[in-house]
Amino acid sequence: MAQNTSFSLSKSLKTLHVSSQVFSYVMRYYQNAFEARAAGRAKIVYHTGIDPIEIDYAMGLIPIFPENFSAACGSIQAAPWLIQASEHLGAPQDLCSYFKTHYGFMKGDLDPQVRQSLSRIRLPDPDLVVSTKKLCRLHPLWMKLVAEHYGVPFFSLDSPIMPPRYEAAGRVTEELVGVHYPWPVGGEALTYCVEQIREYIAFLEYHTGTKLDMDRLRETIARADELGRLFQQILELRRSVPCPVGGEDMNSLVFFPACLSGTQEAVDAFRQAAEEVEGRVASSKGVVPEERFRILFEGIPPWFNMGLLNYLHRFGAVSVEEMYPRTWCGRLDPERPLESLAHKYMLATTAIATYGAVREVAVQRVRLYHADGAVLWNLPTCRVIAATVMPRLQSVFERDAGIPTLLLEGDQVDSRRYNEALITGRIEAFMEVLEQRKYGN
Repeated sequence: MAQNTSFSLSKSLKTLHVSSQVFSYVMRYYQNAFEARAAGRAKIVYHTGIDPIEIDYAMGLIPIFPENFSAACGSIQAAPWLIQASEHLGAPQDLCSYFKTHYGFMKGDLDPQVRQSLSRIRLPDPDLVVSTKKLCRLHPLWMKLVAEHYGVPFFSLDSPIMPPRYEAAGRVTEELVGVHYPWPVGGEALTYCVEQIREYIAFLEYHTGTKLDMDRLRETIARADELGRLFQQILELRRSVPCPVGGEDMNSLVFFPACLSGTQEAVDAFRQAAEEVEGRVASSKGVVPEERFRILFEGIPPWFNMGLLNYLHRFGAVSVEEMYPRTWCGRLDPERPLESLAHKYMLATTAIATYGAVREVAVQRVRLYHADGAVLWNLPTCRVIAATVMPRLQSVFERDAGIPTLLLEGDQVDSRRYNEALITGRIEAFMEVLEQRKYGN
């Protein structure tokens, strides 16, 4: 299992053409938003995590995610400057680095060199600020601080974390679609979430003076559903052996459903990606010349060092499936727009409410993707991931699915928390374990 010690860690090498172009889409997204707000053509709505942005697009608004901005800062190696500015203002070292990156940008006294570096991703000021009370308890507090800083209206959608109803007759689906759990939640949860969405629409209408056109929303939902269908197609094509596209591509492509769901631009990009992947499957082209190990990579990836996923290729290993991109994969019904949005954004991760639900989905993923092992990228600065998600996944993969698991400590944008020698050394040792287990060498 020879290594190439000159292999460069940082920028990832992509398999798909459209994946290699994602950052140009990201820069255009921010530039267009900045120019639209400056010219008074559109209002900017800040969001956290997973919010029903199809409503924004249907109303001619532009949704912007400070978290995506933080990830982009990580990819251009600018996040540590902003994080340090945040810490100089009193932010604790163990606080979410996404938050600290944006807070440092918003509040910090930044060096001209830093501002020049950020000119490629010009973050426009918000006109409205929104958050969803879901898995992350910091989201509503973060966005409330943002609203106070810019002096703009704030709205928070409440999203209950409810266990699935095992006793309910039937299943929602027999397929593994995104992160949507196959068992239904209670009807009262759906009703509650739909009412929350109605309140959100009323908030937007009041503060923009524009009434939502339901026909236009249905058109936007239809485009978002097509995006979800193409996304699901790619997920299913990745089950092929050899795997046609790896995690370094999928984690980049997630920009389109996360920030542009409901737009034709996102549909076109994913259609191109799906055609590329389909062609690779038809010609039996894998990510690496000889696929020896199929890996599940779990967690928010290190945006400052996505080349880490390429490092797996040195051992004939490919990240064939990741839960993080799945978060934004969902199917929608244009005839039931509000209910569909509630399912996609507010009820999709209810599986985390029970260990049994996590186990069922994780074991199914191991089987469908023929996984040999799992790498868990743990974030000590995220309480949900570090205290709940990763311990459960590690237990499920090892005890219930029977595959070796490697838990790595790192961050998503703070490169100061990354020890290359330690991380690559542990990956090498893990690959030796997989080698012995699978091939007996």
